[in-house]
Amino acid sequence: MATRKRLLSTSDTDMSDGEEPASKRLKSSTMETDAVIDVHAEGDTLLVVKGVAGIDKPQVIAEPRATREMAIDFYLSISIRVSSHALSIGSTVFKRLLGETPPPPSFESPKRLHLLDDDGDSLFLLCNILHLRNDALPARLQPTALLAFVRTAIKYNAIIAASRSTTPWLDSIFNSKTLQYSDPILIFKMLEASFLLDDPIYFARFSTRWVQQQTLGQTVDRIAEGYPGRKRLAAELIARQKDIINTLKADLDLIADACAEALAEENKHYVDCAPGADPTPEDMEDKDDEIEICEVDKDGATQYLSALRNANIWPATRWPNTISGIIKLFENFRIPKLEPGECCPWCVQIDAKFATAVAMVKHMHQERLWGLCLDCYKNGGLYEGECRYEHSKGKTVSADVVARQLSASVQSSRDGQTS
Repeated sequence: MATRKRLLSTSDTDMSDGEEPASKRLKSSTMETDAVIDVHAEGDTLLVVKGVAGIDKPQVIAEPRATREMAIDFYLSISIRVSSHALSIGSTVFKRLLGETPPPPSFESPKRLHLLDDDGDSLFLLCNILHLRNDALPARLQPTALLAFVRTAIKYNAIIAASRSTTPWLDSIFNSKTLQYSDPILIFKMLEASFLLDDPIYFARFSTRWVQQQTLGQTVDRIAEGYPGRKRLAAELIARQKDIINTLKADLDLIADACAEALAEENKHYVDCAPGADPTPEDMEDKDDEIEICEVDKDGATQYLSALRNANIWPATRWPNTISGIIKLFENFRIPKLEPGECCPWCVQIDAKFATAVAMVKHMHQERLWGLCLDCYKNGGLYEGECRYEHSKGKTVSADVVARQLSASVQSSRDGQTS
């Protein structure tokens, strides 16, 4: 980053015939120190800003040879040298501000735009992006600085040109340890920034973090307090939490159904008899003892339900008050090993069916979008086209698909036993 400084002063205090007194000449003189930061070394425009990188304007410098009455204020002018052509391509606002000026601006006679009301650091970043100076961009940016940059890019209608350059900054903020469990308002602001930057990846990631970490049962008014423009996004996040709770309950039903099927009346059967087939008198004569109901699957289902309750997964009333806590319960669950016992060809094979259901739920949790899809959010519902963030658009897994997968797993287990 090249910087030029020049000092323009009239410090000559000598008087010649007909000249004004030195004191009056000093008071009316214009003395300024210009610091020029080059984004484009041969640029034809200077953007005069309030400050860049901690250097602010104005600064008062006392003239050492002047009395108090003759004191002169020096204003440190921070300017960013840019190309008007590059700015006009990436920003319609800059195109309007620069316009056609007779004669056209040049390096020797640059046009000056005084943008003292804007954030100088944000303007400097935006100018580097519009000039394709990715080498001059910082690797990381603080959340407050990113928000200021987004506001500046929106003001100058340059958000499309600037959005893709912000991905490394969003990534560093998302993976920052200080943000992982920080103020939810800050995460919400990063979610808003991702929306304004039209970044589907980090809109999904920041919304996922908010949905998973924030306690359930919050209200829209509480989340959007003081910011009416946030109500729609807050409502969508709360609705997403409710949808996820219903989906997690469906996941639990999928696991518990394997146990319920084993305990169902329709699957009860006598030892060595198929379900629905009562033992014949010949069977009774061949047995020394009374023929009993088969308990193989019943014992397994009871152990599995007990394990689910001990892990606080079943029933759902034992769940914690955050979605991340609920997901962690499923993630940490380990299938208990059943005590070895007799094998029954007529039972529903509770061990294979239960293991398949648990594995299926864990896999769905890895693939599921817990937050919001930017394209669907903008569409006001499910986007019919192809979303830029890949996700399943079905709320739950088809019951028919689940049944087929479980049946296939059980049949495979039976084939292995018979062979």
